[in-house]
Amino acid sequence: MPEVLRVDIPAGATRPLVQPRAALDPATTAEVERRIATARAEAYAEGEQAGRAAARAEQSAVIAAVERAAGAVSAELEAQRSEATRASLVLVETVATAVLDATPPAEALALLARVEEAAAALDDDPIRVALSVDDHAALADAPLGDRRLELVADPRLQPGNARLEGSFGGVDLTRRALLAAALEVLGEGAA
Repeated sequence: MPEVLRVDIPAGATRPLVQPRAALDPATTAEVERRIATARAEAYAEGEQAGRAAARAEQSAVIAAVERAAGAVSAELEAQRSEATRASLVLVETVATAVLDATPPAEALALLARVEEAAAALDDDPIRVALSVDDHAALADAPLGDRRLELVADPRLQPGNARLEGSFGGVDLTRRALLAAALEVLGEGAA
């Protein structure tokens, strides 16, 4: 629609020295105001849409950063837990080895009591009991509570250690075997 400018000059007025003030007709004024309102609404909508997209992008970046940080913390904790477990097992093995190797051999009667307790779990008859030479000498004349036991000297065994062997099964009562079994149980509990 063409714009029409209108100049109001009162009748009988003399001509002014300055240009008269231009005024838009009411239809043109209404069209201009409508277009301004439409442009303003579109600008607000575009700004709101752009702001939401920027907020979503920033939110996604923050979530990704938090997830990466949580993953890194979780991996670090797992690594520390594994290292602590490994170090604990090494320490337990070192201490147990030092204590077992530093203590004097078990008394022969205490060893015999352990042997008889282990033999109770076996159904074999006879049960060959391998002992160190020193323990065999100390127990050679001792009365046995289990008549199935046959005591034999084994120079490969250290004092305080014993191995029971039957036709169907056996028991290893050496310190190394007991230590390995304890470390295996500790390792399973830590996993």
